[in-house]
Amino acid sequence: MSKNFQQSIKGVCGVILIALFVFSDQPSVYAKFVDINIQTFFLLKSIMLFVVYGLFVVSLVLVARSHNRILKPIILVLVSISSVYADVFYYASGKVMEYIDFVILYQSKANVLDALAMYSDEIMASLLRLCALWGGFLIMPKRADSKSHIIGRILSGGGGILLLLLVVFVMLVCIYRQGAATNKLPSPLSPSALFLAYIYDNLLTTHPSYSYTTTQMPSNPRKIPHIVLIVDESVRADYSSFKRLRIPKNWHIIDYGNATSAANCSHISNIMLRKGVRHNSVAQDFYENPLIWSYALNAGYRTYLYDAQMGGRGHDFFDAKELKLIHNNISKTNINQDFEIVDSLTYLNDETPSFTYIIKKGSHFPYAAPQEIVAEVQDSYTRDSKEKVMYLKNVIYQSDMFFEALLSRQYQQGVLFVYTSDHGQNLKDVDGLTHCSTTNPYFGEGEVPFVVISNKTLDELKNHQNENLNNASHFNIVPTILAYMGYDIEQLGYAKGASLFDRVDFINGFFYGIPFGYFGKQPNFAKKAEK
Repeated sequence: MSKNFQQSIKGVCGVILIALFVFSDQPSVYAKFVDINIQTFFLLKSIMLFVVYGLFVVSLVLVARSHNRILKPIILVLVSISSVYADVFYYASGKVMEYIDFVILYQSKANVLDALAMYSDEIMASLLRLCALWGGFLIMPKRADSKSHIIGRILSGGGGILLLLLVVFVMLVCIYRQGAATNKLPSPLSPSALFLAYIYDNLLTTHPSYSYTTTQMPSNPRKIPHIVLIVDESVRADYSSFKRLRIPKNWHIIDYGNATSAANCSHISNIMLRKGVRHNSVAQDFYENPLIWSYALNAGYRTYLYDAQMGGRGHDFFDAKELKLIHNNISKTNINQDFEIVDSLTYLNDETPSFTYIIKKGSHFPYAAPQEIVAEVQDSYTRDSKEKVMYLKNVIYQSDMFFEALLSRQYQQGVLFVYTSDHGQNLKDVDGLTHCSTTNPYFGEGEVPFVVISNKTLDELKNHQNENLNNASHFNIVPTILAYMGYDIEQLGYAKGASLFDRVDFINGFFYGIPFGYFGKQPNFAKKAEK
């Protein structure tokens, strides 16, 4: 067997190993492709996805064939560290690292030794992937270094430049999308790119540290022992369960009609709710406000989380430090129907006060419901569309039946349920996404139900019930809950019209994109029609 043939075999094997490293990304390239096109096919984004992955392979192959004894090992080590960093985060959190995740991790760098000890198993799993990269580099033959191969030598040395350009490209995507969209690109490129974006961001803006807790204490007695905030998924206000349900006489209810969500995307609305941000200082409050768990703990409430989607792991900005503020994570993610959540709420009969945050499975696309679910459709808007009919059935299956089960219970202690949805829906009313639109979002993406239910009278809220009908928003939820916990909300920085105990200020729109002030950009706000 000739030496040239052996070198060719080694070269082919080296390329295969490097490609195996790149395409063993988590989640897979195919999963990212499906995610990009899950609602509408995006040709340019799809091409970009495969081109970037292909160029990543090419850049690593060129570096592996380089004669440079200094640059080659440096690049290998840097890519390896970056890959381990990204993979460990994915294995530990269940999500791909994005800008906000990087910022929080970077600001927690003093705890790096603790992280190494805690995530040793995840680190070992990530090292297995590196075996392919290192194997490819070790067996890859160097490009022939003769004066007649000038182009070849340029290509060999160009691998590092191409790799740097890819990192810069990911950084620019991060900046352009205000911290989003990098989760669809090769994860080993992310830490370096996000670090460069972080440097750029801090040259423009100095962000305060991300706050989790407060020392603020209630100044009044609590109004009710049990408070439950129920956040549905993708339920638009005009499809609200409370347009169909019959409420048992032992329950008091105020339906605020068509309310406005904080944002048109689940993770943004959920963190804005847990942070209790004010509509006129979203970016500042995102960093500086404590989480609602801290207020609940200081007021003597035991804290509960039921996240039927992912159990508080890998989405909606949950992290390990926040989860430590929750006494009981009672989440079950393997349930088929949301009414099963009700069986886990038996502690609402206990004398120990509790605050519960529920994230329902809800009615996320693709819409589905068993055949036996019957929807009595009255309006032609829904009746003339199979997709809208299925959406209605989905809401009936997951939300109507949830509340039928919940309101059939009789609790011995006082309970306050506050119900809303994370965002609304675009039911093909206009071309585009069902929600999470980042350009010209449809107003229906921000229309949500808002209902308060209790087995105790709601007289204080009834004082302004009519004035607040169709005027309330997500920004009124946390101030109202804090007032029930015994806090003077004006001492916490909220305006008088922030809670439902007063006439609320109408917010004529919702935020979209990433509204947390990254890269010196003001939050994007979609205005609804003036009332």
